[in-house]
Amino acid sequence: MKASDIVEDAICIRGVLHKDLAELTGKDYKYLSKKLSTNSMKAQEMVDIIQELGFEIKLVDRQREGQVVSIRHRGTGPRVKRMVGGITFDTSKSDALCHSDVEDGRYMELHRDQEGRFFIVHYSFWQKEDATITACSEEEARHLFSRYSDGTVDDPFNE
Repeated sequence: MKASDIVEDAICIRGVLHKDLAELTGKDYKYLSKKLSTNSMKAQEMVDIIQELGFEIKLVDRQREGQVVSIRHRGTGPRVKRMVGGITFDTSKSDALCHSDVEDGRYMELHRDQEGRFFIVHYSFWQKEDATITACSEEEARHLFSRYSDGTVDDPFNE
């Protein structure tokens, strides 16, 4: 089975035309058609389309009695790992929850680590300005999530 087969099945179930799916996902129709016909879709593209169609993909651990394993939401920037206040925060081991728009060559991304701690990664496109990490409270994280969430990540405060 190919990624494009899964997407095509979801499209068929929903009765959506390719051109409507392209519009729904904000993708160019020719781009989407090529991705489907050549099966060159990245996993995240497939997941995004599946979610846009109202489906959910779950990873089930058959060795652990069918336990559903959550799939991490990767961030938009490169991996950043920093120690802040004696705690090591690592974007490769956390969920990216939302991010701001780029302004003046910088943007920030809200993450939650495996222990449930929130932190912000401050990215910069300026030369010689490295990414930094700031720990944040749940209240600050709620504010950032409510301001910048685009709906692709479930609200971590309503679990």
